[in-house]
Amino acid sequence: MNTTTVAIIAIVAVAGLALLLRRGSGSDAATAPRPDDGAPAPARDEPDEDEEEVEEEEDSIPSDAPVPITSAGVAVVPFGEAVRLVALHPHDEDAAWLESSIAAGTVSSMHVQNQLAVARRTGAGVDTLHAGDFTGARIGRDAEGGWRLETLGRDGEFGYMLFETEAAARTSLEMFEHAGVVRRPLDEDGRPVPPSTEDFDEGRRRFEETERELATATDDDEPPAPNEWSSRR
Repeated sequence: MNTTTVAIIAIVAVAGLALLLRRGSGSDAATAPRPDDGAPAPARDEPDEDEEEVEEEEDSIPSDAPVPITSAGVAVVPFGEAVRLVALHPHDEDAAWLESSIAAGTVSSMHVQNQLAVARRTGAGVDTLHAGDFTGARIGRDAEGGWRLETLGRDGEFGYMLFETEAAARTSLEMFEHAGVVRRPLDEDGRPVPPSTEDFDEGRRRFEETERELATATDDDEPPAPNEWSSRR
């Protein structure tokens, strides 16, 4: 075998070895796991209690616009997909602001913020209305000259809030509707069925009957449970 033949055989052997090495390297790269395969996703930072408290506080406090207030001194406050009822109590010598606010139908957000701060410490003084709590609501005049926001509960139970001004009553109703607190049953076409006058009349009849039973109950009687939503608000 001459020198030329030996050189050719050596070249062919080197080329074949290089081809095998290249194929092996490509196979390893294709089948090798990616750096992020099987690795757990980075955990999301959960808000701590302080952050949740701040978010709740910001969501609870209304804007600079005046807040509607009932004749009983209860502020109606938007709270995301709910509405909060904040009972206002003066904690200073100057209590005239509450009476003047009730007469005007609105209260400063500053007083609402102060009361919410007290409620967070004591855990009392705030009720929350959630989506679907009412199946109907309407505005009407009260016999004493005020304005009533009448409501029907999930089972048709009657209740109302009394306001000194029509604007305060209507603002509160709009707040209920916007948050979905008032939600009517749907018909076959998926459209809300408006409440009828008869629905309110029947609800009010049952409400007044319960009020009479509570007023005439003796100490030995077990009084019926009052409506969750009544004139006490």
